[in-house]
Amino acid sequence: MINEIAHNKEKMRGALLAFEQMMKDNPASIPGDHPLLPIRNIFSNGVYVREIHIPAGMFVMGRIHRHEHPNILVQGSVIVLTEDGVKRLDAPLHMLSPAGTKRFLYTLTDTIWTTIHRCDATTQEEAEELCVTDNYEEIGMSYQEFNRLGGRQCHLVQ
Repeated sequence: MINEIAHNKEKMRGALLAFEQMMKDNPASIPGDHPLLPIRNIFSNGVYVREIHIPAGMFVMGRIHRHEHPNILVQGSVIVLTEDGVKRLDAPLHMLSPAGTKRFLYTLTDTIWTTIHRCDATTQEEAEELCVTDNYEEIGMSYQEFNRLGGRQCHLVQ
């Protein structure tokens, strides 16, 4: 079914949100920051670096990113679902994510994923408020406006 809707970004958004709701409804889900998924936060001169360690065999739903930012898959292999469809990503890998990116991951191996954000936060809570949202409308423009103004796909650089 995912392959059938992969060419329609709005339907892919709906699929991502449906997966997220199924995860929230599952009593076995682990919400947010949890010792099983340790997060390391680094703050330095307007830069926020977030590193998460994810064991193999985990499903992880990311939040919607408000701004374009670099990502580094430091270690591991994952299957990822975004508005652009399904891809396998293998470390080491650097990529640029546009504003509005939301990912659903399945970790094939133990994984370390790092994101780098420009923001003046000094705590994880402040950084999350500035960098991510749970609502596509909060990224400041509708999906149609984003595409009309030249919204880019996620570029992978290996």
